[in-house]
Amino acid sequence: MLVRHADRERDGAGCAAIYAPYVGDSGASFEDVAPSAQELAARIAATSARYPWLAPPPEPREPQRS
Repeated sequence: MLVRHADRERDGAGCAAIYAPYVGDSGASFEDVAPSAQELAARIAATSARYPWLAPPPEPREPQRS
């Protein structure tokens, strides 16, 4: 599996969308309210100052056919 360093602007919303169901619908998180995309972006920036925050590479796009 390929991974890359997460980017706060590019990955904040995606990470928030993935994490939200674990906060609201399961006991897998200690948080009561799912963080917003802006909050996750801030967490990515803060964590990345010292540790890597990893994300998958973008999905390859299929060429559009005319």
